[in-house]
Amino acid sequence: LRKIGPEDHHAFFEEIQKQDILVHLPYHDFDTSILSLLQHAAADPQVLAIKLTIYRTSNESPIIRALMDAARRGKQVAVLVEITARFDEAPNIAWGNRLEREGAHVAYGVERLKTHVKLALVVREEMDGIRRYVHVGTGNYHTRTARVYEDLGILSCDEQLSSEVAAVFNELTSATR
Repeated sequence: LRKIGPEDHHAFFEEIQKQDILVHLPYHDFDTSILSLLQHAAADPQVLAIKLTIYRTSNESPIIRALMDAARRGKQVAVLVEITARFDEAPNIAWGNRLEREGAHVAYGVERLKTHVKLALVVREEMDGIRRYVHVGTGNYHTRTARVYEDLGILSCDEQLSSEVAAVFNELTSATR
């Protein structure tokens, strides 16, 4: 994914519309792909909602900052924070509390189930209607480890895939399970 200016939201999402984008970390740049997706989504006035799973993230996470920014801008933000991520239980709960204070809907894991999935969903209002963009990956949303560990992910706006990702989020963040 080419580097796109921080204000050129349309161009960023247009790149994903052209074709699915395979992200192979650390060989591709986390900042211009996955992090950029969330930062553009947070700032883009056409984005209505952002949903994300957090298993592990960095101490000064720009991803959490983007989510808090999105919530402050009035976007619907829903996050599943896994509280059984070994060694990251306390930081994850703290991130969840910060997100809640900013207005995000936070679900703290699923009882008797470790949620290890790495998913992001962005809902955007476009000229031809609502379009959903997704990231499905193997790596944590952790900016430091993304530069070291090998992980794969895909950025897509495929209707069937985004519909299935939306269904997963509806299940994970609903009050009735």
